[in-house]
Amino acid sequence: YSNYMNINTLEEEATLDQAEIQRRLDFTRGKLQRCGAHYVIDTFDELPGVVDDVNRRLARGERP
Repeated sequence: YSNYMNINTLEEEATLDQAEIQRRLDFTRGKLQRCGAHYVIDTFDELPGVVDDVNRRLARGERP
C-alpha cells in the first residue's frame, strides 16, 4: 500500500467503492496503531467516548 486515505473532498470519496474505502481505513488504522496511537477512531461520533475514557484514566493517575 502506498497511499493512505488520500481523500480530499466528499466528492472524491463518492467516487470510491466501499471495498476501497475499507481498505484505506484498515491501512490507516494499522499505521496509526503501529506508530503507538493510544486511540484510533473512525468517526467524530466516537470522540466523546474517547475523551471520557481519557478523563477517567487521568483521574486514576494514569499518564501516557
